[in-house]
Formats: sequence, C-alpha cells, structure tokens
Amino acid sequence: MKNFFISYTSADQQWAEWIAWQIENAGYSVVIQAWDFRPGSNFVLEMQRAASEAERTLAVLSPNFLAARFTQP
Repeated sequence: MKNFFISYTSADQQWAEWIAWQIENAGYSVVIQAWDFRPGSNFVLEMQRAASEAERTLAVLSPNFLAARFTQP
C-alpha cells in the first residue's frame, strides 16, 4: 500500500510531480498518474485503484483542478 495518492489535473502535472518528489524524499511512497498509470488503460479504473490502494489522497487544488471535467459532480 502506498502512503499517498496525488490527484491533479494535467495542467498542474509539474506541481504534482514536484510534490511527489518532496514526499518521496521525506521517505514516503506515492502513486501519481504521470509515473504509475499504464498508457492506454481505463483512466477511471486507474483513479479508483490508486485511491483505494493509498492511505491518503492529496489533491493539487487549483483553479485548473476545480474546473476539470473529472472533478465535477
């Protein structure tokens, strides 16, 4: 099980990767789309798997994230 799942929108990928590096440098494990999702896989299923297999979810909360299609109810 990973310590953190980092949720973000593609516009914030650089921030998400920077956060992931900081968390890993502190000795924790991370799952992040850019590094861990398989190309061509079902995005929704990958998100569900990542969230369920991590102890905590960290969202890169930005205007881009709030406006993203997948974060809307």
